[in-house]
Amino acid sequence: MFNFYSYKCGSTNLVDIKIAFKNILNFRNYYNEKNINVYNEKFRKLCGFDYSYSFSSGRMAFYSLLKSLNISKNDEVIIPAYTCVVVANAIKYVGAKPVYVDIDLNNFGIDIKKLQKQITSKTKIICVQHTYGIYSDVEKIHKICEGKNIFIIEDLAHLLNDQLINNKVGIYSDACYISTDHTKIINTYLGGVAFTNNYKISKKLEEIYKESSFLSKNNIFKILFSFIIENLCFNPKSYKFCFIFFRLLRKLKLTFNFKDDLKLDIPTDYPYPAKLSSPQALIGLNQLNKINNNIEHRKKISILINKYLNNLPNELLNNTGLLRYPLLVKNRNYLIHISKNIFENSIWFSTVLHNRKSNFYKVDYNNGSCPNAEFVCDHIINFPTHEKVDIKILEKFLKKYGEIFNKNIITKKNV
Repeated sequence: MFNFYSYKCGSTNLVDIKIAFKNILNFRNYYNEKNINVYNEKFRKLCGFDYSYSFSSGRMAFYSLLKSLNISKNDEVIIPAYTCVVVANAIKYVGAKPVYVDIDLNNFGIDIKKLQKQITSKTKIICVQHTYGIYSDVEKIHKICEGKNIFIIEDLAHLLNDQLINNKVGIYSDACYISTDHTKIINTYLGGVAFTNNYKISKKLEEIYKESSFLSKNNIFKILFSFIIENLCFNPKSYKFCFIFFRLLRKLKLTFNFKDDLKLDIPTDYPYPAKLSSPQALIGLNQLNKINNNIEHRKKISILINKYLNNLPNELLNNTGLLRYPLLVKNRNYLIHISKNIFENSIWFSTVLHNRKSNFYKVDYNNGSCPNAEFVCDHIINFPTHEKVDIKILEKFLKKYGEIFNKNIITKKNV
C-alpha cells in the first residue's frame, strides 16, 4: 500500500502544529484562563450542554464527576466490561467499587438485558459508554434507574458525531465526559471535558475545578513538544521512517504521558485532577471549528467499508461517524497480517480493561464473568476512520481483500 495509517493524530492539521509551535515557549500563556473559557464555551454550545469544565485528561474529568456526586467508600459504580482501565481506576481513586456488566455484541456497549442483575442497594452510578461511537440506548437504561436514586454518566470518549452535536446526548443522563487525547476525534494530545445540565452538579464541579491546579510548566512544555513530534512522526507518509526516532525520544523521557494506567491510588507526581492548559485549549478550538469536516470524513469511511463488507449489524450500517470501525472476525491473525502495511494497531481493545493485561482482580474484575467482552477481545479488529485515511487507498485495499474479510466476519450476535 502507499500510506501507513496510525490510530493517533488523525484529527490534526498544520494549523494545530503551528499553534503548538507558537505557544510552546510562551510560558506566560500556559495558564491563560480566557482561552480555556472560550474553549469550554465552544464545546459546551456545540454539544448542547449548560455547563462544562476542561481537565488534563478524560479520566480526570470522570474522577471529578464522581467527586461532584459524592461517590465514596462502599458505593458501587457500574461500567461496561469492555473499557479502558483508567475508568475503573478513577472509581477506585474515590474509594468506590467498579461493577462490570457484560456487553452486547451488536454495539459493544452495556448489555441492557444483563444490567438489572448487577444493580444493588449500593449502586450509585451507571456509566454508559458509546463504544467506537456506536450509540448505546441511554433511554432504556434511564427507565431501569427510575425510582432507584441512581445517577447516569455517559462516557463520550468515542462519541463525537451528529448525535452529540445535534443535542441528542445528555437527555437521559445526569452528566457526561469526553476524552480529547491523541487517539480521539478531538486531539489536544491529552485532555478531557466534563459536561452537565444539572445546576447542583455544576456547582460542585465548579468547586472542584477552582480547587484544581494546572500541570507544571515543564509538563505542559513536554505535552506541546509531544504533540508536535507525534504529528510529524505519525503522518502517513513519514510514519515508517520517523517511528524509531519517536520511540527514542520517548525512551529519553522527552515526551509526556500520564503513566497511571496500573495505579490503584491517586497519582502524586502531578496534580490530580489538573486543569487543561491554554495552548491545548487553543488547539482544541481550532479542531472544533472544523468538526463537521472531521465527522463527514468518518461517515464516508464507514459508508465505503459498508459497501464492500457483508453481514454487518445495523448498528454499524446506521452509524453517524465512528471513532474506529469495528469487526468481529474468526481468523484475526491472518487479517492483521494482510492489513499490517496499511493500518497500525488494528486491535482495540485486546483486554476487557484496555492497558491492563493481567491481575484484573485488582480492579475487581473476575475472569470469566463477562464472556461477551472476553470474546470480543479475542476476535475484534478495527480500523481508523480519521481524516488522514485516504479514501481512494482504502478502497483499493477493500477491493483486494474485501472477500477475505467477508469470509471471516462473525455473524453470531451473542456468545
